[in-house]
Amino acid sequence: MIRTRAALTALSLLSSLFSFVAYTLLLKRLGASSEVDALFYAASVPISVSGVATGVLLYLLPPRLAQLSTAAQNATVRVLSAGVATLGATASLFALAMWLFDAREPFWLVWAGFAWTASLLVVNTLLTCAAQARAVYLPTAIAPLLTATGLLSGAVMAVAARTEWLLVVGQLVGAALGAWWLQRALALPWAGRLSHALRRCRVALAPMRAHALAIALGTIAFTLFQPVDAAMCAQVPGSGCVSIMAYAQRVLVAVSTLVSLGAYVIAARSLHDAMKAGGSAAMLRQANAEAARVVGFGLLVWAAYHLGASRLLEGLMKASTMADEDLRQLLDVLGWMLLGGGPMAAIPYLFRVFYATHSYRKPAALGLLTVCLYAGTCALLLDRHGIMAMAYAYCGVWWLVLLTSLAWLNRGTR
Repeated sequence: MIRTRAALTALSLLSSLFSFVAYTLLLKRLGASSEVDALFYAASVPISVSGVATGVLLYLLPPRLAQLSTAAQNATVRVLSAGVATLGATASLFALAMWLFDAREPFWLVWAGFAWTASLLVVNTLLTCAAQARAVYLPTAIAPLLTATGLLSGAVMAVAARTEWLLVVGQLVGAALGAWWLQRALALPWAGRLSHALRRCRVALAPMRAHALAIALGTIAFTLFQPVDAAMCAQVPGSGCVSIMAYAQRVLVAVSTLVSLGAYVIAARSLHDAMKAGGSAAMLRQANAEAARVVGFGLLVWAAYHLGASRLLEGLMKASTMADEDLRQLLDVLGWMLLGGGPMAAIPYLFRVFYATHSYRKPAALGLLTVCLYAGTCALLLDRHGIMAMAYAYCGVWWLVLLTSLAWLNRGTR
């Protein structure tokens, strides 16, 4: 298990590194411009919706699939993938209609590209759930690496051609390659009678309906920051705000991957083993220790940033097309957001602990609290602090959610 965890962490970190390099290259060469802002505006809703779907599936589906036969697993994944593809096609038709109606505004074509990318990311998640149910872990880390490689390739093409939307093309191709890789690793057949697969899928999903909404509400704590940021940045004068926040969020994703060391990925198995060995008290001790370790590593990263890493990033971005003021804002935003990076990285694991104890309402309440408090705090501070309002809100909200989670968990489990 230690070797598997190390390999998963290394591959996940490499995926995050590729994404980080892609966004760094885009921002360095094309700057925090209105065109790059438009790219992130187009991505905000499709990618966030796929994030909510991904969170719900990863929490609910692997334990249920583990109880089913391989044929039933295949049928469930096939039916759900067909549903996702239908939604992706519908979203693309909507975007095409808007493109024709809105004087052929290219924004909607980019939006359609992100809609298809989001659909493929959800299909990747469905295949990942099947792989986790079969204890096939390493391919689930290779698929995101392929997606990130496509994203990086798209960024290189976008910079070379000075055409921002090529980033979408690269990410779309990478997500398609990831789905192909997972399907090949699982030897999952796509052919067969859909009506028969649909009946099996209904039986498989029936026990999950009771908790799907609660888990969806919990998941929005991690997926709705991008739309909130887009809405808030629209009220900040000038361009570049969305690009800065999108880049900062990418840095936070890479940091959370580093400091969590795969805790979330193996949580279901490790919590089960702890419960079996020593009951709820042992599981609680493990949860507290894991959360303390993740937060501690996050604080070390924050300290390292202020002790010199910020200057490295400044040197990396200095000879770029970014305005000096945009670069200064980026560095200041990261300085505050990284303080909340450790708590943010610990929350997915703690939510797993709640679900392991059959507690679904508390993560749902925390998910709503996170989004509402973040949006409300940003709105209150925006006029006075501008883009820094989002950095302050990010840091404060995640620390509050962490402390509330630990308080509820320890009180409830004991």
